[in-house]
Amino acid sequence: MFRYEAYLVVIALLVAYCILPLLHWQSNVYSLLLIVIILLPLGGRAIEAARRTPLRTHDRYREHYRMAKFVNEQYPNCIIVADDIGALCFDTDATVFDLYGLGSLRPFRERRKQGGYTAADVARWSAEEQATMAIIHMDWHEAISRVPTTWRLVQRWDLPRNVLFRDSLRIGFYEIPQSDSR
Repeated sequence: MFRYEAYLVVIALLVAYCILPLLHWQSNVYSLLLIVIILLPLGGRAIEAARRTPLRTHDRYREHYRMAKFVNEQYPNCIIVADDIGALCFDTDATVFDLYGLGSLRPFRERRKQGGYTAADVARWSAEEQATMAIIHMDWHEAISRVPTTWRLVQRWDLPRNVLFRDSLRIGFYEIPQSDSR
């Protein structure tokens, strides 16, 4: 959440920077009170960010970096269907089809239509892309509800914690049958 609040921090600092020169320092109590009112929330958020950032960083390592490392070592040039594509696209040579649609146009376009898309659509797309495996967050309803019944769960990673996304602790690795990927 902190990365999305950065603009608020900048605005608060700009307000403080613009207001402070206008204050007459003869009324020190009011000036000090205004400074505290503006900066106190920032201090609290900074302390909270400093406390949680190492945990969140380690969680991202466990989840995204290790997932990409696994793909690099075991399936370096395969075609993957995934619901979280960042590290897979950045750190691997795999071809990644984005189940949610941020990196692939078909799911994006279908999601915008009335009724969205189904597991049957995902099976068809993965066949057209010739995907052989899928990596899906099993606790994310948007993704897991669209996993075709023909995909076989071959491995599940259980994360010990996820500070940022508390309910996202399981990652499923699915084999996409050859009949689906032809």
